[in-house]
Order: sequence, then structure tokens, then C-alpha cells
Amino acid sequence: MKSSPGKEDNRLSAEAIRRPGGRLGHTVIVLPEVGSTNDELKRRAEAGAPEGVVILAESQTRGRGRLQRRWESPRGKDLLASVLLRPGLPAEQAFRITLLAGVAVAETLARDYGLQPRIKWPNDVLVRGRKLCGILAELRAEKGKINYIILGLGINLNLEAEDLPEELRPLAGSVRQELHRPVDRAVFARDLLAGLESRYQALLAGRFSELLSAWHRWAALEGQEVTVGLGRETISGRALGLDQDGALRVWDSMAGIERRIVAGDVQYLREQGG
Repeated sequence: MKSSPGKEDNRLSAEAIRRPGGRLGHTVIVLPEVGSTNDELKRRAEAGAPEGVVILAESQTRGRGRLQRRWESPRGKDLLASVLLRPGLPAEQAFRITLLAGVAVAETLARDYGLQPRIKWPNDVLVRGRKLCGILAELRAEKGKINYIILGLGINLNLEAEDLPEELRPLAGSVRQELHRPVDRAVFARDLLAGLESRYQALLAGRFSELLSAWHRWAALEGQEVTVGLGRETISGRALGLDQDGALRVWDSMAGIERRIVAGDVQYLREQGG
């Protein structure tokens, strides 16, 4: 496990996070404040920034999650990061990057901090039922091929219970709360980038089946009873796992058919493994 730093609100250091020679993290930019790390990196991507550039911020004023939900994080406590990827994959395979990120986060939490995370489809990582990480991948595609993907990661590292509104405390947690000690954010960021790169290289080498198997291990999803919110419609049934595009397969108990879900809010009715 990683040792704790000597101070609690440890500042991010680009030098400590940078990975010279790495595919991801060869260029690291730390900003004291930004509207959104995804938006900032998107501007640089449009200007021709190379793959592997990483932007981190101590604070975001317009952070967002999936479905344009606002992502709140107190200044200087958590990891707010965006990574520029140029995978050259078909646009329909873009969701594989979200799956990859969830696996890399879960592996970092388990390997380096001794936690037992679970991935909640499509883009959350939880520990003991509380959300520690949200993932937002945004892309630009041309002629059916990905031009770039901005992989946004919001990870609660040193968040404390008093940093959250009371109604959110049962729903969101942090690594610090689980370990009862602060976490070195730069060390976490560097190790996560190494894990992301390893999984990314495997994906580009055509080993998606490895990623899918790893995702299923961390998700513990198959066989669980779920409800899925689809805008005005809600379906209930049994999760069957993911298909080769990363879509969720659910047996709709009311209709008696299998449904393929590409976007929706999933609630587990029966948790496995905590």
C-alpha cells in the first residue's frame, strides 16, 4: 500500500506526475482553477495537442459528470483530471475507453490501497456502495473514426464527510474515508496513468476480451436484479453482462425479452460482494 503524505491537502505537482517516455502523461499541466479540465483539454486537442497530454486542476468551477450533472469537489482535495487519447478506433467503439478507465481506477484502488471497489455501469467506481469516482469520456469523430477522446476522471481522494451536504454522505465516499488517512494525490495520479496506459496499449493491440473480462470481475454485475431509467421509461430485470460494444444486456422481466441498453441510470436491487 502507498504511504500517506506528511500534509493533508497536498498540492499537485506536474513534475511528480509526469511520465517521461510514457504514452500517457509525458506532458502534465496543473492548473490552480479551471472551468472544466475536459473543456480545457478539448481546446488544446482541437489545436493539435498530441495524445497523452494530461490536465489536472486544484479546482473546477464548471465540473460536470454524465448527463450534464454537476460534479462538485472542494479545492485541493481530490483528483480532477483529463487525458487526451487519439486511439484511431471506429466511433462505435468509443465506449470501450470508459470501460478501460473504470477498470484502471478499480485496479489502482485495489492494488495500491487495499480497497475492494466495484464498477457500476456505465461509469462509476464505488467502495462499500459509495461513489468514489466518476468518468466522463467525450469525443470528436470524423467519417466514423475517432479523432480524439477526452477522458475525464473525478476521483474522491481526500474528501471528508463534512465536505459534502448531509444528504450525499451515504452516497459518496473517498479513499481517505476508507483508509482513515490522507492520500498523496500526485502518487495516485502517476500510478493511475501507468495503469491506464497498460490497459490502453492492450486495447489498441486488439485484446479487448481481456478488458471485458476484467470489467466483469470488478463489476460483479451478471445475475443482479436491476432497474434501468431510460428517460420516461423504467425497466426492471436481470443484468446479463455487457456485449462486445460495452452496452448493458438486461433481461426485461415484464416484456420477457432481452434489452440492449446503451445509456441509462442503473440501480442495483441486490448488491453482491458489498
